Amino acid sequence: MQVVLQIENMTCEACRVTVKSSLVRLDGVEEALVTFNPPEAIIVYDPAKVTIQELMQVTTNVGYPSSVKSRL
Repeated sequence: MQVVLQIENMTCEACRVTVKSSLVRLDGVEEALVTFNPPEAIIVYDPAKVTIQELMQVTTNVGYPSSVKSRL
């Protein structure tokens, strides 16, 4: 499955790297493409291993709250 998260508070390249690193560490995340402009994360994940809520929680935990922009 794939989801696009809108990411808040990203102000620099280091922010983008932090968000990406936090996502790819999760079991069940197969791929994460995080862009600074627009500030979003396109995530390919296994819903049997990780939920969208868990994806949003991990970005929030590192200082970048997120919300679902779209599901693909």
